[in-house]
Amino acid sequence: MKSLLNTFLVVSIIIILMLMGSWSFVAAQNSATATPTPTPTPVSHPSSTPFQDSTPIPTPTPEFPIRTNVNGTINSDTTWTKANSPYNLTGPVTVDPGVTLSIEPGTIVDTSYLNYLLINGTINARGTINEPINFNDGAPANVPNGLDLLLGDFSGGDVIFSPSSSSWNQQTQLGSIIENAVIEDLVINGGSPKISNDAFLNIDIYGGSPEISNNNIKGGIGVYAGSAAISNNMISQQAHYLWGVYAQRYDRNNAVIFVGNNVSVTISNNLFNGYVSQVPDGIGFGTEGYTGTVTASIANNTITGFVGGAGIAVSAGSGTVSILSNSISSCYNGVEVNDVDPIEDGTLAIATVMQENLFTNNTCGVYIGYPAEISNNTISYNVEGISISAESSITYNNIVSNNQSVNLSTSNNINATYNWWGTTETQSISQSIHDSKVDSNLGTVSFIPFLPAPNPQTTPNTNWIAPTPTALPPNTSTPTPAEYASPSNSALPTQISTSSSTKNPASSNISSEIYTALVLFLAIFSAAFVAVMAILIRERRRSSHL
Repeated sequence: MKSLLNTFLVVSIIIILMLMGSWSFVAAQNSATATPTPTPTPVSHPSSTPFQDSTPIPTPTPEFPIRTNVNGTINSDTTWTKANSPYNLTGPVTVDPGVTLSIEPGTIVDTSYLNYLLINGTINARGTINEPINFNDGAPANVPNGLDLLLGDFSGGDVIFSPSSSSWNQQTQLGSIIENAVIEDLVINGGSPKISNDAFLNIDIYGGSPEISNNNIKGGIGVYAGSAAISNNMISQQAHYLWGVYAQRYDRNNAVIFVGNNVSVTISNNLFNGYVSQVPDGIGFGTEGYTGTVTASIANNTITGFVGGAGIAVSAGSGTVSILSNSISSCYNGVEVNDVDPIEDGTLAIATVMQENLFTNNTCGVYIGYPAEISNNTISYNVEGISISAESSITYNNIVSNNQSVNLSTSNNINATYNWWGTTETQSISQSIHDSKVDSNLGTVSFIPFLPAPNPQTTPNTNWIAPTPTALPPNTSTPTPAEYASPSNSALPTQISTSSSTKNPASSNISSEIYTALVLFLAIFSAAFVAVMAILIRERRRSSHL
């Protein structure tokens, strides 16, 4: 009996040593067989916009024998050169009024942890496609979602434009410009710089009239004050915020572009890719107390894939939002106009107009919880074409091929005359509408007279010309540095890629199979030993009684 137990212990120790060796082998294989991360397939931008995605740009982390350390005030015209880079910001750097900081193509600037570059004068940072200026030499840290809002920035610092910074003049080619650069965060508190052909995470706009064009944006844009022209960008919001284009700082947690207090903004010819976004909405207006007057034109954008929210969400504030000639698809709601939480978010008093848009393949094409004007649109192939609970103008639309044309959820009657419903059969049209005939507590949707054929004026107008945003007084408050998140990859401008490693699937699977087999063998051996021991004990007891 004793010898059998000793044998079991010896075999168990051998198996445990084999398991430890196998585990070490798995770890070694996973680290030794790393392969470069494959380059994702670029997403084609709509033909109406000149911007095209290209090779992703990881944050480079080269080693240099010499760094040029800078901090303090730049009080005379200065040029940062590629030869003397990287420039390491060891503290905040300020460019004085009347002074120009020029940065050569190919220069690397390490804005470093919690430091920033404050532009009170002029910055001329114009890289090229082959030699972009890189503000991301310091590898950004991964920050858990929400901690940046409480604790501030955890990686590279901001480039901040103050109200005294010079504005870009397209005719003279003078003024502040950042072009063909890789950068994490910009804060525009005044002035009118041009931000073009860059790859970056986020822009916070607190004043001025900046031009944001032809960029690849992996985070979002917040327009809190002033005016802005946002055009021809690819916006995917792969960072950990909630909106794509937003208008208040807090609500970067809700949309890719967010628009808020006393803002005039034009958002045109952009591509919003919600499939890779970590936020519910594409463009958002007004929540969390940011309820100032808004004047916004949203035109000729392609917005797709916001399956957890809306392509465009209008929640609070006053003013006018014009939604013209956009293509919105594969979202939960194509457009949502709804005063969701008036106590927390403020009252919704925005006049929303939707014309010549295409809403298709959404769960709901248009969700109306606050009065809006809906005319000359194509609303097709949605689960619900229009879901409505507020009296609105619904005319001259093509509302066809939806599972349900209109879903009424109020006791008020709705006038939806002069629309094309895909048929001239009154009964078929009536059956596609959910109203009082289904639930006596609901009002009635009036659809007669209706159009006898499709309305040809519903096609998005690709010749639409964006208006110049109305200039508003600058916000003189001190900007708070923008939140950070590590970009997974960027697309413009092109830069030499550094490989990131991933596990080799084949070797990893083989190693895992060996490890699993050894564990299974140990389990079977242990069970067999227990069974044998039980039999031996029983036989020994039986022998002792004889």
